Parts: sequence; C-alpha cells; structure tokens
Amino acid sequence: MFWLKRSVLCRPFLFLLSSIYRDILLKNFDSQLIEDLEFDKIRSLLSTYCQAESARSKCSKLSPFRSNKALKKELETLFEFQSIHQESLAFPNLDFQEIQKELRVLKVQDSILPIEALPKIVRINEIINGIVAFGKKYAKRFPNITNRSENLYICKEIPKAIHKVMDDRGEIKDNASSQLSEIRKKLKSIQRQIEKAFADQIKILSSQGWLSEYKESVVQNKRVLVLQAEFKRKVKGRNLGSSKTGKFVYLEPSQVTDLESDLNDLRIDEQNEIYRILRELTAQIREHYELLLNSNKHLIYMDMLQAKLKLALSMNACLPGISDDKEIELYQAYHPLLLLENKERGENTFPQDITMSKDKRILVISGPNAGGKSVTLKTLGLLQIMIQCGLLIPVNANSTIGIFQRILTDIGDNQSIENHLSTYSYRLKNMKRFLDLIDSETLILLDEFGTGSDPELGGALAEVFFEEIFQRKCFCVITTHYANIKVKAFEYEEAENACMLFDEKSLKPLYKLLIGQPGSSFTFEVAKINGIGSKLIKRARKKLDNKTVRLDDVMVELQRNKSEVEDLKKSLVQAEGSAENVEAKFKTKLERLRDKAERQQALVEKNNDFINFGRKMKIFISDYSPFKKNDKLFKRIEKYIATEKSKLDMEKRVKAHKVAKATESSKNYKMQRNQHKISEGCTVRLFNNKKWGTVISMDKKGVVVQFGDFITKVELDKLVWVRD
Repeated sequence: MFWLKRSVLCRPFLFLLSSIYRDILLKNFDSQLIEDLEFDKIRSLLSTYCQAESARSKCSKLSPFRSNKALKKELETLFEFQSIHQESLAFPNLDFQEIQKELRVLKVQDSILPIEALPKIVRINEIINGIVAFGKKYAKRFPNITNRSENLYICKEIPKAIHKVMDDRGEIKDNASSQLSEIRKKLKSIQRQIEKAFADQIKILSSQGWLSEYKESVVQNKRVLVLQAEFKRKVKGRNLGSSKTGKFVYLEPSQVTDLESDLNDLRIDEQNEIYRILRELTAQIREHYELLLNSNKHLIYMDMLQAKLKLALSMNACLPGISDDKEIELYQAYHPLLLLENKERGENTFPQDITMSKDKRILVISGPNAGGKSVTLKTLGLLQIMIQCGLLIPVNANSTIGIFQRILTDIGDNQSIENHLSTYSYRLKNMKRFLDLIDSETLILLDEFGTGSDPELGGALAEVFFEEIFQRKCFCVITTHYANIKVKAFEYEEAENACMLFDEKSLKPLYKLLIGQPGSSFTFEVAKINGIGSKLIKRARKKLDNKTVRLDDVMVELQRNKSEVEDLKKSLVQAEGSAENVEAKFKTKLERLRDKAERQQALVEKNNDFINFGRKMKIFISDYSPFKKNDKLFKRIEKYIATEKSKLDMEKRVKAHKVAKATESSKNYKMQRNQHKISEGCTVRLFNNKKWGTVISMDKKGVVVQFGDFITKVELDKLVWVRD
C-alpha cells in the first residue's frame, strides 16, 4: 500500500476509504449502546435547557465527536464558558428566537420580511454585537469562545435601519416616510369625522326616541345604530341586518357611509406604503444576509453550549484531564442520572474510583447481587460517552480519561423477541459481533458475563471469550460471578480483579469499588439474612466442592481484612492530620512566645535608654550655671545629641533593611510554593508531605482541605499548590 500513499491519482480513493472508516466508527454508537447506558435520558435532559428548536433537535441527536482534535476544542470551549459563568463576567444574555424562516425569506430577491420578524432580528444583532465586543476584550483569556465568532462583526446598520421605521411596540412609526405620515393624518381626520357624525346622529335620534336602549352596536366589523324597526324608513343609511326578533334594525348612517369608503381607501394606501417601507428595509437587511446567517448558526451553537453548562451545573460536573493515551483515572465518579435522581429525593449517591491503564486494561468486578456492580459498569460507560460527546462529567477535577473509537456494551437481560432469541442466544450473537470489531481502540462493557446457560458449560465458554478479548488488546470491564473468570484475571498481568464491598455483619452493600481483589457473592450470608435456616444452608454447603467453598471463604476473609486495612489507613490519615495540626499549633504558640519575649526585651532596652538619657540630662542640668559662661557645657550637649541622632539613624536603616529582607523572603517563599494560586477546588499538598488534597474552602483563619476521606483545616503557609 506504500505506493498508494504516494500516488496523486489515489488520493480521492484514500479519502473515500477514510470517510467510510469514520462512518463505521459512528455505527458503533448504536441504539443498543444508547439504551444500555441510558444516554437517551442525558440527551433529553440536555434538550430541556435549550431555547431554540434547532438546538433542541441537535441535542436530542447528540453523538460522539469524529476526531480527538474537535472533541478537545469543544471541551475547552465549554470549560471557558464555565469559567465565564463562575467569574460572573458580562457575557450577553442568550435570550433569542432563531430566524430560520426569516433567512429563507431574505434569500428570495424582492421578498418582504413580516413586521414581527424585525424584533427577532434586532435582538439577534444585539446579542452578536455583545459577543463580538466580549471577544475583543477577553480574546487572550478565552481564545476558543473568541475564535468561534471570528466570522462575525459588530453591525450597527441593521438596528439603526429597523429602529428608524419601527417603534418599541413593534409597529411601523408614523414618520417612517412622509407619505405614511400624510396618510395617517388623513386617517385620523376621517376617524374624527366619523366619530362626530355618529355622535350627532345618536343625539338627534335619541331625542326622537327612535333608538333602542343600546343605541349602537358592531355588525360586520362596522359601527351601526340600533334603530327601532318601525322608524327604519325615516333614517337614511345602509341596512346591515336586524335582530332575531325583528324588533330592531342595524343601520349605518348615510353620513358615515361615504366617510367609511374614504377610510377604507386610505387604509389600503397605508398598507401599500407599509409594504413599500418593509420592502426597502428588507433590501437593506438583505445586504447583511451572511452576517445574519452566521449569527443564527452561532447562537444555536451557543444555545447548545449553554445547555451543556446548565446540565453540568445541575450535577456539579467538571472537565477532567483528557489523555492522548488509553487510560481511565476517575476519582469520585458519580452516575449522572442516579446523582440527579437521588438529589431530587434528598438521598446520598455513592461515588466510585475507577482506574485502568494499558498495563491494567481489563477489570473484572465481582461481588454480591444488588451490590452496585452494574451501576459501576454503567457509570464508567455513561461518563465515557458523555465526555466523547463534549459534555462535562461529575468526577473529581483530578481525574483523567482517554478517548476510544468504539464503545460496545452488553448490559441487562436482553432478548430478541423478533428473532425468537433467548437471553443467552442474544448474548452469543452479540459476542460474535464484538469479536469481529474489538481492537486496541475499543472499550467493551459486559454485564453478568457468561450467564444464561449451564454454569459449568457457560463458565467454560466465558473463559474462552475472555481469552479472546484479552488477545485483542482492548479495554474491557466485566461483571461476573464465575470463579474461573476471577482466576483468569489473576493470571493475566494486564487484567485486574475488583469487587464491590459488602458489610459482612449487617449484610448490606457498601456500594464501594475496591480494585485489587475478587469479591465473594455472599450467597450463603445473604440467604441467612433473608430467613433461610442454618440447616438448609449447611446442606447446600455440603453439596459444593470443598475447593469452591474454601475459595469463597477466602474471598470473604480477604474482603474483611481489606476493610480493616482501609479503616486503619483512614485512622492513620486522621491521626497524621491531627498530629500535623497539633505540631502546627505548637509551632504557632512557640513563635508567639518568642515574639512576646523579643518585644519585652525591646521594651527593657528602650526603658534603659530612657534611664541613661535621664541620667545624662541630670548631669547637664547640674553643670549648668546662670552666672557664668556655659560654652563647654553646650559643646558637650551638642556632641551628645549628634551621637544619639547618629544612633537613631542607624537603627532606622537597620530596621528598614530587615523589613525589606523579610518581605522579599516571604514573597520568594510564597512564590516557590505558588501559594498565590491556591483557591477553592485546586489540588494542594502539605509542605514536606507528598499526599495530595483538594481545597474545599478558605478564609482568613486558614484553608479547609480534604485528604482522601479526611477533612482538616490548615494554615495557608503550610500548603504547596499542585494544580488547578
């Protein structure tokens, strides 16, 4: 194929191949994957945060980005938008109505925009002008947000032209043109004449007693007199009907009829003039068609971006590190849908720490039913899909995640009724399809791996599949109860066991993933808590192979020991933190005592100086005589004063030097530790300690830091900034 790459003639062919390859990649993002990971619910949630119908439509079809470059750019743009929101910067409010229909009208030569379209165009123009102005001001800080609007520009002509003819109520102004002004003056004059004519007729006919008690009404959108039927021939006018009883007739007075005709003619003239004005205005707006087209596209994109931010805020999501390598380091990772559901109920959600790398690319999760295995599997899959679709995810900011070209899932009790397939048959067909697709760019998620058939036979086939999956170099997460799969995970260096922790005493799941060892299914323990008698459980144990029972007992014991180690580790961390706090308090107290001693010493020295000064003054006073010359005495006094002055000047210089040196030293000290960068949410560590923690809050008294499960308050000077 080397010659193909160098051949100019084959370049179109290669481009076609690459396009097909990309399409194949996207086909792996199928309905089954969306259903298994419930990504359709994320799409639906995202759509509810959009204003524009086009944005809602795009969000409802959200799919993974085709290239890592485009994905990273989108995530960086979203991160910038999140920073703008957090800093409450003056970014324009994105309240707008899209102008798809209006753009289609503008595309047709000599077409006329309806008057209701003008406020929408003005609003879009205002927002775009604000976005462009914002970009010019913050171009260096938010380059991605700025670059997105590089084909836009501030346009004052559009609002100026529209405001010239349209008022704040969205109606054409009287002075939009001289012709319209003249027409509307005539209209008002005729309307006044009609009012007067009606008033005169009502006055005359009322005095004669010819009108009904209602006097007037509206028929066929015309103002009419309600005349008693017996007098209808005595009044000139146009008969527009009668009441149901025939007692009254509706009459338009002849004085009004001619005026109404003139009024209708003027209204036609008014409408024609408005069309002419709108045609001219539309032509002016059409000159900026490309700007409006790009503005509409940009605002639909910004609407989607804002929806992504609102979704992120609802689940306290953030942007993890995006790795060019295949690796997964998710800390405090939450299942997004479960988090939102529990948040609404006021219940806790348990986060997981999930880590995988090229060296440990297969994770086999075991443990009891209802212990959280499937949720953990779905958490990883859903977060992976979300990040590859350009969404922020609810994890600790120190997390890192790689990008996969394919994500394949087999989750839940799936059956194909249409093809008359059982769960096991369906899964076998799925596995065959997976083996044709998976490679080093694939993440595959398999729930209840190998179930659906005879345990022994199904376990053997599952083991073969496991070996095949391992050979394909893909990343894989499996949940299983099969002991032989757990053993295989021990045998392969690039595979690792993990388990969901279970409290053996209360027999309740702890919903915490522990990587490094397999888990017991706690079959007999769960049976016991559910009321199954001890005799029945003993009989069941006897029916099992001793090795199987012993293996399960060993795993239970391992989990118990691991839990104890975790508790000890937590206690040690707390003790270490407490010791550091005590040490810090002791050092602070010692420094205060030293400070106090230094101040007292300075006061003693100052008092001694005053005493010596007093003694010297006493000698000068006793040597002074008013009856003789005191030249020698004055010279002694001058010399003494000069000496003391010199001492004071020297003290000031020394003190100033010490202050400057201390300030510089403090500045260097803080700069070396980057303490000026420490803020809420950033990662820090204690000085002379490698353990990292996250800043929860900070005030004048100190900084609250979470080290693992332990939270403590530390003085700012004791911390070193690691990263944001």
